[in-house]
Amino acid sequence: MTDNIRPLAQKKSTAPGIDFCAEEVRRCDYGLYVSTLFALPKERGALFALYALKIALGRIKHKVTEPMMGLIRLQWWRDAVEKLFHGKVLHHDVLHALLLALQNGAAWQEEDFQKLIDAYEMDFQTREIQTVEAWQRHTETVALPLFSAANKVSGLEGDKETIAIIARCHEISRQLLAIPSVLAGKGKILLPNEILQILGHNEYGLTKADIENRLKPFMQQIVGQNLADLKTLPWKQIKKSAPLLPGVIAQRKFEHIKRYDYALFDAANDYSDDLLGFRLLMKRLLP
Repeated sequence: MTDNIRPLAQKKSTAPGIDFCAEEVRRCDYGLYVSTLFALPKERGALFALYALKIALGRIKHKVTEPMMGLIRLQWWRDAVEKLFHGKVLHHDVLHALLLALQNGAAWQEEDFQKLIDAYEMDFQTREIQTVEAWQRHTETVALPLFSAANKVSGLEGDKETIAIIARCHEISRQLLAIPSVLAGKGKILLPNEILQILGHNEYGLTKADIENRLKPFMQQIVGQNLADLKTLPWKQIKKSAPLLPGVIAQRKFEHIKRYDYALFDAANDYSDDLLGFRLLMKRLLP
């Protein structure tokens, strides 16, 4: 068993910011956290730093109440990234971790981070999306720069179509399982009006069964399309690259929803990331 197959426990680091980034990713996106543990030790810090930047950018949308404040925060990150590539590091754990990754050979350009910020600015300024199809395109557009930058770390860069499908499926699968919590008032995601309308913005007294029945045709469409796209991917290549492993996790989530006959509340309640590392290990070992 080689180091690039067997996941290693994340050890405490003496590098500035790395432990902070690893904990942020573990807490906010456990799938990305576990998949990063399969990366080579020299690559893990860079991936944790990149994913922590994604979390910091995504958090802006949910923290500010005034649009201008959100744009100001995004501009702060733009300026910080520009300074980073000109040898000046502002005081932030994520920036210190990114600097260390660059010093250790991460093949990033400033443009990679600016594209990521552009994507989150576009997402921040999007107030509504009409159709499920447009929602999936929007999600892919937002997620693609992150996964493109992540694959530069591994040196096993996938083709653009593979990365785009995995980026979209990772985020869509996460958001689908989050819908019950959002409907209960816990958290926020941008759902398309096509779904919001069938749920009824102003209706009261909808039961869980009512909601699931209304959602089911859309779940069948979304899950079916994304599973079909995932099946076209070069899985031998994906299993070798930690930044592409979220595609395996997304496939598992879609299949979980399908197994529950698209009953989203039951699927979300019964979904667990327990043994996720073991499942990924088996996926990498099996032909």
